[in-house]
Amino acid sequence: MRCPVEMHVQQPLEQTTQPGQLFQSDLATIGINLKLVNDTFANMTSASVKAETTPQMWIHWISTYYVDPDNWIGQMYDSRFHGTWKASCW
Repeated sequence: MRCPVEMHVQQPLEQTTQPGQLFQSDLATIGINLKLVNDTFANMTSASVKAETTPQMWIHWISTYYVDPDNWIGQMYDSRFHGTWKASCW
């Protein structure tokens, strides 16, 4: 039996729980077990400091300060920002 994939959702924010449940349901139709883990933003950002402790997946959103792709999405995938909550994908 394979371990489920874990996705952390911010509590008590329904804005993260509802999409997580929808994703969980969709993945179940193709045989993937997604486990939703209730967590806090503070805990998830602290865990993002190391690749070993970063959640496998988690839901958060970012608003841009000014119209520039690097400001908004560029930092999420730039290796200079690994270890931050924005670039928790490692």
